[in-house]
Amino acid sequence: MIDMYSGNKTFILPTLEYVANIAFKHNVPPVITFSQPLYWKASKIIADAPQNSHLKAIVLMLGGFHTFMTIL
Repeated sequence: MIDMYSGNKTFILPTLEYVANIAFKHNVPPVITFSQPLYWKASKIIADAPQNSHLKAIVLMLGGFHTFMTIL
């Protein structure tokens, strides 16, 4: 969970890169769940990434974020 303003795209890319790198090290697919505004921004960042980027392996999930947060 990242406590930052969701309108600021500067924290989305480092978060995606961090998750992708950790997943790559452990040889598992990176899966990230976002709320709708962040999902849209993250999907745009992944679409604009170079074809050989680890970001292309990320599986974005829409919804369930608030349910997940209540569990935490």
